[in-house]
Amino acid sequence: ILQRFSRFQHWSVCHIPREENQEVDKLTKSAQLDCQGLQVF
Repeated sequence: ILQRFSRFQHWSVCHIPREENQEVDKLTKSAQLDCQGLQVF
């Protein structure tokens, strides 16, 4: 992550509670469910 951000002169990270960002929370939960069925051979 830091390597990607190093291309920008200014950047910041801030915490946004799940309750205030329901769309991203849905995507995160969806990705977690998809990974549970993942099989690596």
